[in-house]
Amino acid sequence: MAEEQVAGARAAGARAAGARAADPERREPGEALTRDWRAWQRERLAAATAPHGPAALVLTQWVTGAEPREVAELPGRWAAVDGVLTATGFATGDYLLPDGAAATAPLRLGDPAVTPGASPEAISGGALVRPFAREGVLAVRVFDPEAPGRVGLDTIDAFAPDADWIVPARFEPNQRTVPVELADGHRTLAETSGDLVFELAGAEHRLAGALRGGAISVVFGDATNGVESYGFRFLTVPAPDAAGHTAVDFNRAYLPPCAFSDQFVCPLPAPGNRLPVRIAAGERTVRRREAAPVEKGEAGDADEKARTRRYRDVMGAFPSGVTIVTTQSEDGPVGFTCQSFYSVSIDPPLVSFSIARTSKSLAAVRASGRVVINFLGAAQRHLSAQFARSGTDKWFGVAWTPAADNGSPVLDEVTGWVAGDIEREIEAGDHLIFLVRVSALHTAPDVEPLVFHRGSYRELEYMI
Repeated sequence: MAEEQVAGARAAGARAAGARAADPERREPGEALTRDWRAWQRERLAAATAPHGPAALVLTQWVTGAEPREVAELPGRWAAVDGVLTATGFATGDYLLPDGAAATAPLRLGDPAVTPGASPEAISGGALVRPFAREGVLAVRVFDPEAPGRVGLDTIDAFAPDADWIVPARFEPNQRTVPVELADGHRTLAETSGDLVFELAGAEHRLAGALRGGAISVVFGDATNGVESYGFRFLTVPAPDAAGHTAVDFNRAYLPPCAFSDQFVCPLPAPGNRLPVRIAAGERTVRRREAAPVEKGEAGDADEKARTRRYRDVMGAFPSGVTIVTTQSEDGPVGFTCQSFYSVSIDPPLVSFSIARTSKSLAAVRASGRVVINFLGAAQRHLSAQFARSGTDKWFGVAWTPAADNGSPVLDEVTGWVAGDIEREIEAGDHLIFLVRVSALHTAPDVEPLVFHRGSYRELEYMI
């Protein structure tokens, strides 16, 4: 399937699954099952929290064309030259090669077997820089050992192992191309090798997978997603025997890399790979520490951090839509993700949004005095993440048109938008509240909204 399903994690899953399921009907004794599963979980956590593991990924920035451009917080400027990431304009010593030697410009990152002289990676200030490619488009990836997502990662929550979740299955070859959406909203095609067919709760189910290297890779969803577990999970299933038999061990269902960092672009389950049943097995979610340990005398700071965390947790219990507020500046379009939006008045038509005092978009909003508040659709969670980041090209790949009355960007495929002029700015702690008089508005009733609740995106379920 598409993107990085993390080679180390897949290999670990394949080794464990292969040793376990030579006989599809096998049920391990409780103690052995638990012992092996715990060893697997330790290996998973060690891989996730490695200095340059998935939890350390802080940036994926796409680089298109041969025109050099800055990449957030990295020395020099980067371009895509002859299919290779190329950095120029940096000082000797800004980057170290894998052998410890200081890189000199130009630094070329790529596969040495394909491009002689290229390096597979480089180190900059302790961070690991690697190239990444998707459908011929290159990106710079940065893995930082000091990333909050890595430093604060405590453990991987999981359901307790249970032999009943090791399910006999048969593999039906059926090679085909299926449409797949990636976590950032990009749509692509993926090759599947066939279907795993098995029975749960008295009903037959199917999961499409890709058979490669002695194992079947599967991306699937189930009824626990978004409630008891992450939005989807991965599986590595042993290759079938000559008769097509294998076993699906849902105890080894594991989190995708994007559960550890939203800078990954993992594949979502293919059509038909969301099971209508509850799979109470495997990894559930990533658990992060509430606050860093404190030394004696720092109790006041610890209390303040606890209060802040508590406040965020309680506020997160209120489900909200997600918007992107846009405006135009002298340097081009500006936008940022905003959940603090609401309607204030019908007569006159007024709405309000909040922006942090530290936001890099604040100056442009003030200077323009005109905005569009775009209501994101359910298929636009990638834009929510993209416009929440700073130091990257937020507008890469984003389709938009200027609002007729004020020129601010209206994003394509949103569920609605309002445009207007800022009437008033109100002081509000670490944020500023802007009151906007609406001058134009639009809705697309057929587009489902993007909803955020308790730290996760949700889908609406309608009752009849």
